[in-house]
Amino acid sequence: MTETVKNLLRALVSFLFLLFAHKGGYYFYGSAFTIVIFQLWIAISLLATIIYIGKALKISVLFPIALVALLELFFILSFQIISSGTRLSEPFIVFLKQVYFERCRNVCFDDERSFRYDSTLFYTLPPGRHRFSNIEFKTNYEVNGLGFRDDEASLTDPEIVFLGDSHTMGWGVEKAETFEALIEKELHSKCLNTGIASYGTAREFLTLGRLDLAQSKLLVLQFCKNDTTENQTFVAHGNHLPISDKKKLESSGKWNQLWKSYFPLKYCYASFFQLCNNAILACSAKKTPPLPYKMNDEEVANFFSIILKIKEKFDGNILIFNINEQYEPSTIFSQFQQYLRANPIEKLHLLDADAHLTRDDYFIIDDHLNANGHRKLANQLGAYILENRLLD
Repeated sequence: MTETVKNLLRALVSFLFLLFAHKGGYYFYGSAFTIVIFQLWIAISLLATIIYIGKALKISVLFPIALVALLELFFILSFQIISSGTRLSEPFIVFLKQVYFERCRNVCFDDERSFRYDSTLFYTLPPGRHRFSNIEFKTNYEVNGLGFRDDEASLTDPEIVFLGDSHTMGWGVEKAETFEALIEKELHSKCLNTGIASYGTAREFLTLGRLDLAQSKLLVLQFCKNDTTENQTFVAHGNHLPISDKKKLESSGKWNQLWKSYFPLKYCYASFFQLCNNAILACSAKKTPPLPYKMNDEEVANFFSIILKIKEKFDGNILIFNINEQYEPSTIFSQFQQYLRANPIEKLHLLDADAHLTRDDYFIIDDHLNANGHRKLANQLGAYILENRLLD
């Protein structure tokens, strides 16, 4: 066996070790020590693969090492540039988004300091203070006793209650920058923000059972297309939402721990496997759904069936608006309008919030509104509330 063949076999073995870590990360998230082992495993396996390929090609060992180091530095600098708010070329941004969502994004649920298991809602935020960060932001969270990103005083007799997911919660912005806080300041009305990341309309409805709405005049409900799966499950189970056990939540948190921190060659590793995924998708028959995004009739009906359940608990005005991810066009507003023309619901209002939002109102690679987007949305909502006298 020649030395070239031996080095190719060594490269193959090293790559198989890398592939094992890539596919079997759940073997490593039991403790902080095993997470470090996992991260070192990734770095060493990737570096060994590159070195042995270089040896097989009979080039200096320093060349592949320098190449991968420069490539990693390139990605580090690219993410740093983006974190400063500077846009790079659009095709490259699309690729960086893919890398970010697959292997780099912190979803804020990594231990019991950042989530609290709930048998009805799966989780709420844990009361107290903690910090949540990603490549483009670092934010502080102050959470009240019911697990919402708001103060204790807001729980008592709020005039306006905001329901929604991570957009309403204020993913990526400080509490004072959220559209809820800005509206409270503009309208001089006591508001309560109950938005929690990943909640669909079903859990937003279940949240209302924990609130005293006696003095509330308005519910502001934010919809997102990813609410549809939860809503369908809720309706299919007779207006009941099956909730996984605490181990499922803990498992998700531990998986997040593997990826939220930087480790050597992380970006080279993540980029390589993302390129592989893209190549596989390009060769497969599976096609990306066309834009604009459109809900099916069942999804629209499920949403409004939950709205009717909300109406049983609250007889005041309800203002509904949709926020798309990363300025993605959709027909959701027109579909809601069409449904309500055929099935009118009293005291229900729709706002086409996406109509005035632009690419600059979102983070560059994260799919949430930035502070400018929240400010623009607050202006729209505030104006609509005043013009339509929803607090009278």
